Amino acid sequence: MRQLIHDFKGNKLLNLYLIFFSLINLIYTYFQVSKSLYIQRYSLRGTIEKYQFEYLSNITKITNFLELLIILIYLIYLIRAIMKKDKTDIRHFLIINFSFFIVLTSISYLVSVIFSVSFLPLAMLLYAPLAITFIFLIYSIIKMLYKKIFTNFIS
Repeated sequence: MRQLIHDFKGNKLLNLYLIFFSLINLIYTYFQVSKSLYIQRYSLRGTIEKYQFEYLSNITKITNFLELLIILIYLIYLIRAIMKKDKTDIRHFLIINFSFFIVLTSISYLVSVIFSVSFLPLAMLLYAPLAITFIFLIYSIIKMLYKKIFTNFIS
């Protein structure tokens, strides 16, 4: 655990990744909350005016862009961790990401409770990186087991 904290403090790229991820998540949360509050305020259950549609469409375009940006930043950092071929770096990446996603999900839940908006749109941003993290975790476990079995089989 000390090694993880030491590596976290010393890794400027990881700190930059977490800052950008947090900042994009904050902006995304702001737009999703404003979109939900706009829909609640104007009771957009039936027909909507053209300007209302354009406003909601613009917010949706912004949130879609932010989702793509988060996935891109996440994949760049993941590829960097894989290219280093340092097992501790990959383990730290997985641990920090799972912890980070739990914190961001909790914050999204609190924001949804405070503003009385739906939780799912706020947490939607985290689903793709979390799914990629799970896939990478499963890949890492299979790779580790394969190496252990293959090494024991040859010995």
